[in-house]
Amino acid sequence: ANNLLVNIHHNEILKNGNTAGDESGGGGGISIYTGARGYRVAYNYIAGNYSTGDGGGMAHVGQSSDHAFNINTTNNADAVSRLITHDNRTDAARNANVTRFVFHSTVSNNQFRFNQSFNQAKSVQGGGLAIIGVVDPVGTGIALGTGHVTVINNTFQGNLAGAGDGGGIALVGVNGSQDVNNGNRANWNRVDILNNLIVDNGAGVAGGGISLQDAANVNIVNNTIAMNDSYATAARAFQGSTSPTQANNCAQNPTPGCLT
Repeated sequence: ANNLLVNIHHNEILKNGNTAGDESGGGGGISIYTGARGYRVAYNYIAGNYSTGDGGGMAHVGQSSDHAFNINTTNNADAVSRLITHDNRTDAARNANVTRFVFHSTVSNNQFRFNQSFNQAKSVQGGGLAIIGVVDPVGTGIALGTGHVTVINNTFQGNLAGAGDGGGIALVGVNGSQDVNNGNRANWNRVDILNNLIVDNGAGVAGGGISLQDAANVNIVNNTIAMNDSYATAARAFQGSTSPTQANNCAQNPTPGCLT
């Protein structure tokens, strides 16, 4: 589905929850799925939400990158003016009588406080925010990627990924099958984490503040990241020297070879 230019702003999103994690999905407060290109989540207070899937406060699941289009400035001058001043997603480039607009998927100026992701049966990621790529249905086992996302000027405080990684923010499968054979890194999926306050978050496995898995093209710049904890109390923390994939399989389907 294509849900273009979704704009979620100036809301209190409090004490919501879901049990979608028993099957798939996530996002206790907000869920953004594939096709929401150029979305904006801004100036929200997102607190006290719970998910049995990824992303206690918010989950971006699948591929939702930039949205670009052209407008003839001669016939649509008023529309062009409104779009330019609309919000901080917009880049505008003029060429003769045509303006090309690019709306970037953006999570900005929100407060993520005291959200939680937890599932007793499997490892789920991202207490505050999870940006997750969906596995390619062709069967490669590699994610399709997340698209380009900017996370800027947010506060992440007191969030908990009780059964997994990334107490504040979890990035999983940012780069995937679309990037594997693309030699131009400038065209890879990318997540920018800029100017955020990430404090007092916790994770049951790894990455009390931020966790990255299959996320090769990420910029983490000008953030304050302090007083976060990895508790190492969830099942995956006790899988010996197994790989993350093997440990995750053990967490979801325990066998005699798995530690319990």
